[in-house]
Amino acid sequence: MQGMQGMHRGSGMHEGHRMDHGRGGHGRGMHEGMGGMGGMDGGMRMLRGLNLTEAQRDQVFNLMHKQAPAARERAKAIQKSRLELRNLSMSAQYDDARAKTLADSIAAATAQMALTRARTGQEIYKLLTPEQRKQADDMRARFEQRRAMHGQGAGPR
Repeated sequence: MQGMQGMHRGSGMHEGHRMDHGRGGHGRGMHEGMGGMGGMDGGMRMLRGLNLTEAQRDQVFNLMHKQAPAARERAKAIQKSRLELRNLSMSAQYDDARAKTLADSIAAATAQMALTRARTGQEIYKLLTPEQRKQADDMRARFEQRRAMHGQGAGPR
């Protein structure tokens, strides 16, 4: 589902965020910590409006947390490579081959994170009832319309 593709943007789970916030285990802590399907392009916030059953909430929770450790490790690797690339670019010992290797590793890890977001979004979408899917699709269309009106387009921010 396109509205779910922004899932996990950012660094993955952040330690110390509460997960409950009185919303069936899917409060702001997880949204912000996972980049939010709202950082996750509105998806997790959108799920709040779908009246998920307790079983659906548990399944979403499990899906999100099953991939969180790997997402966190990828995010740390990206951060480390970005820092190293930034330092290399401002160094007297600049090495273009090393810079390309770092840039390639950042790109590969970023692509893997995007694929994980898409796969997780699809798994969540499959958990929804037909009525919830229609409601989610309508919400996503309204979100995209608002983005377009504010000049953000449908592409990455």
